[in-house]
Amino acid sequence: MSMIQLENISKIYGKNSFSTIALQDVTLNIEKGEYVAIMGPSGSGKSTLLNIIGCMDTQTAGKYKLNDKDVSLLNNKELSLVRNTTISFIFQHFALMKDYSIYDNVELPLSFKKISKKNKKAIVMNCLKSLNIEDQANKKPGQLSGGQQQRAAIARALSTESHIILADEPTGSLDQKTGKDIMDILTSLNRGGKTIIIITHDPQIAAYCKRIITINDGTIVKDELNT
Repeated sequence: MSMIQLENISKIYGKNSFSTIALQDVTLNIEKGEYVAIMGPSGSGKSTLLNIIGCMDTQTAGKYKLNDKDVSLLNNKELSLVRNTTISFIFQHFALMKDYSIYDNVELPLSFKKISKKNKKAIVMNCLKSLNIEDQANKKPGQLSGGQQQRAAIARALSTESHIILADEPTGSLDQKTGKDIMDILTSLNRGGKTIIIITHDPQIAAYCKRIITINDGTIVKDELNT
């Protein structure tokens, strides 16, 4: 059984003559522990696909099963639980709350869990330590470099112990060296058992992944193993 099962997924925005087809009949299975890059030009539908996989958007047609559960049958509370326990996001522009400390940003997803304050602190500090930014815990995002902010975003993704990490252009705002450091971290997480799906337009970033899916005009045009 695949962890992620998409069957004939379509997504249409708008209606009638104002409609735009973002995805059309996309069928895709992703197994637990895979390291996948989804590539394509701007407007190809790759971010829409990631948002559907991450339960941030819903398909117009087709079926999506996550861990063998039909996502369309989940209510808002159940979808929120999925987004806080099963799936974590990493974004190009970090999506850190600028008025919160790095510690508070990483702790935020844990507010949905019944965990003692002491245990929360242990989880947060372990995540920060694993990304070598524990000394930045009390600083605000604006006081950190881009690379440090992305490390904080990864620490936040790790804090929930989710099995799936979805990364949308995770190196897009970083210089080449820092981007390589971030990809090395994601590669290490995949080796540790995380299922990682990366949206990118950069072949050098996709080359880190074990499987490369190319999407264009809302359809998958290539799906190959990276050997």
